[in-house]
Amino acid sequence: MGSTHVDIAKRIMYLTQGVTNVVVGTLYKDMKLKPNILLEYTKERYIDSDIPKTVDDMEGDNVTDHRTSAEDVYILEDETGRIKLVLDTIKDEQKELVSSLVTGVIVAVLGEQDHNGYLIVKEFIFHDLPQQERLPSMSMTSCTRAYLTFRK
Repeated sequence: MGSTHVDIAKRIMYLTQGVTNVVVGTLYKDMKLKPNILLEYTKERYIDSDIPKTVDDMEGDNVTDHRTSAEDVYILEDETGRIKLVLDTIKDEQKELVSSLVTGVIVAVLGEQDHNGYLIVKEFIFHDLPQQERLPSMSMTSCTRAYLTFRK
């Protein structure tokens, strides 16, 4: 079985074009169906004819239960920059998971930077939390004693 060389980029600015890279950053999800609070405020203060129509206005009461769509744009960012993610090549089992992600999630991304400066994503890598050890239960008297000791 052949091995594929993967570079680990410490920052987005260190991505190498044409090479498979792993980079860690914060996900930003630009959602086209996300409500705009400034437009909502403007609607309350001014005449409706002066305000541009939003997705909610066009759909009426049939607004989707969730605000995701096929036009959402995913961007990975860190202290050094931002890069647009292209999700066409991710595995099928990750597609539904990725659509449920929100802005602010820290992820590692395996992919290759193309000539346009986009990152063609092959896989998202998520960090699992370590197993937590169960704490021993305390009786009420020992809890009270610990509280009184702490107050001193």
